[in-house]
Amino acid sequence: MYALLFSLLLYYAFLICAFGDGELHKLRPIRIGLSIDDHSLKDLVILITSVIESAIEPEDLVFHIVACGKDHMAAMVLKKSIEVSLRNCLPDIKHELVHFMLPPESGFALQLAQLKRKSNHWNSQSGADMVRFFMPSIFPHIDRLLYLDNDIIVSCCVEEVWDTTFETDQIVGIA
Repeated sequence: MYALLFSLLLYYAFLICAFGDGELHKLRPIRIGLSIDDHSLKDLVILITSVIESAIEPEDLVFHIVACGKDHMAAMVLKKSIEVSLRNCLPDIKHELVHFMLPPESGFALQLAQLKRKSNHWNSQSGADMVRFFMPSIFPHIDRLLYLDNDIIVSCCVEEVWDTTFETDQIVGIA
């Protein structure tokens, strides 16, 4: 359902991109944030390909990818796997790839450690679904980032969403 809503929003954005007044705020490059764990690795290439194919100006895309593991070693191994996948399948994309694990003292890590059974809210044993809250500290050199869940397919341009003007200290979520 979330993927459908996101697709509809992006379709609306495409219509504005294609038929609007054409005077968009060009904030480039378009920085896309992704968090990947060992269960979503297979979806990474599909997601990135859908963003590239849907973009009006794919050369403006830069992907900021977080390899999220249960521990430091798992995150490093996953990072290597992602590097291989990108090199083999998408060798020309601009990207930054880092490894990450939830800080053990964070509320997310503590809550994840206390779970006895898998719930619908926690989809990742590594906490990859909570990485979005750590993106500003993982990528402090980036002023603006469009975070995409790893289980979606983008079917329309991200330029309109990216080019939307936001005020300072404003947070926007799309579901």
